[in-house]
Amino acid sequence: MRKIIALIALLHAAPLARDHMDRALVFAPVPNPEPTSTGVASWYGPGFDGRLTASGAVFHADALTAAHRTLPFGTIVAVHDVDSGRIVEVTITDRGPFVGNRLIDLSQGAAQELGMTDKGIARVALFVKDARL
Repeated sequence: MRKIIALIALLHAAPLARDHMDRALVFAPVPNPEPTSTGVASWYGPGFDGRLTASGAVFHADALTAAHRTLPFGTIVAVHDVDSGRIVEVTITDRGPFVGNRLIDLSQGAAQELGMTDKGIARVALFVKDARL
């Protein structure tokens, strides 16, 4: 009986562990020695939740996604907050940002991983990990 209970507990915990592993790497080493670009990141979220992105995907505020002006959709980018040292990996699914000279617009989930939701913006370095053409 104990083995069955342990197996059930393990099966219920597995999705939670996988979800946690899918989240961002925080305080991870920088993936490449030189960033692709540096600049200011901002974030967007609740007002856009459920709407279609420029790529045609549905936007989910808690997903680890981002908007960039030129990177191809599907590109995976490591975003390094140069002040906090935190890193989050995002997938480019949208176009933007369209405010000022900002470099990237992160989903709310990605911004939370970087700890930047309260201040709204962060100085970042981008490292393209997997470019889609």
